[in-house]
This record gives sequence, structure tokens and C-alpha cells, in this order.
Amino acid sequence: MIISQKEELHNEEGWAIAEALNPHSLHEGGTYLNTLLRRIDDDLTSYLSYTVEYVDRWNNLNLYEDENLQQFWLKVFRNDDICKLDYAAIKCRRNEEVAVVHQATADVGLSCKFPFSWLFMSAIEGQFTTSGL
Repeated sequence: MIISQKEELHNEEGWAIAEALNPHSLHEGGTYLNTLLRRIDDDLTSYLSYTVEYVDRWNNLNLYEDENLQQFWLKVFRNDDICKLDYAAIKCRRNEEVAVVHQATADVGLSCKFPFSWLFMSAIEGQFTTSGL
């Protein structure tokens, strides 16, 4: 999904040429090859960190260890209508640190018991808001 969004938002076929023509990037990279590798590394790091942050909210990845929940977990993650990994959001956060959302008290860490529960709760709250309840 992220790749298809990227293709829709930008025609990135010429990204390597754009990097070659960017004197700032070339100066930082030293060589054309290092400049390309830095760009790829920056993009991949952003995509992977955002993806991990998204799927591990409230210790959601721990639920994947449960064999009974694995197939459901994967179905929810693959469903573009439920899990909305947004390329534009990743691109905007490219140089930011990514913090995984967890809530804990001094004694107890809290985590979800249902895969991607925050997405379902958000959808339910949205329905209540639009219906005026």
C-alpha cells in the first residue's frame, strides 16, 4: 500500500537523477554512490520505523505470538480499510524520532488484548461522534 501511495503522490522514477543534481546531497555523501545509499537508508529507516511504531502500539506485536490470533492479526494488518499506513505521513516524519505508544503505570504496563484494538475503538468513537451520541 505504501509503495502504491508513493507512486500516486509523486513520480519518483527520476529520484536518482534528482539526487545526482543536488549539490547539497552530493557534498554530504561524498560520492554519488554514497549519496544514493544515504537516501535509500533514510527512506527505508523511515518506512520501517513508522511501520513498527504503527503495529506495536499498546504492545500489539506481542499478540502476534499467540497462534490463535496470528491469522486474524495478519488479516487486519493487510486490510487497507482498517490499517492505514500513510506514505505522506511517513515522508513528513522522515527525520523525526519515532516513539511507540504505550501506556504504563509505575507497577503495571498496559497493553491491548485484541489485535489493533485502537483502530476499532477509533472507528467506533468516530461513529458516535458523527451520530451525535
